[in-house]
Amino acid sequence: MTGILRVPIECAMCGVMVEPASALLLPGKEKKYGCYGCYKSTQERTKQKESEGKISYLCDRCHYKFKSHTASCPYCNKGDKVRSAVVTVHDLL
Repeated sequence: MTGILRVPIECAMCGVMVEPASALLLPGKEKKYGCYGCYKSTQERTKQKESEGKISYLCDRCHYKFKSHTASCPYCNKGDKVRSAVVTVHDLL
């Protein structure tokens, strides 16, 4: 019967000692572990960077709403019926 090793692991980002069960393996070539708080904060920053500069679009052909840098629908792979998804009162009148 094998046991679970409960030696604390140091978080590579903040230096806090965490249990192996709650540590997450960080991406990279080396085996580095991080605590959940550091992992969550890095994921939030990554999502913010990805969404910067993207424009909301709506495809009138397949009614798919998406955000992208280019005005080409990823669902139907067409760009002729794509328009901005931001709707104002002036557009409705």
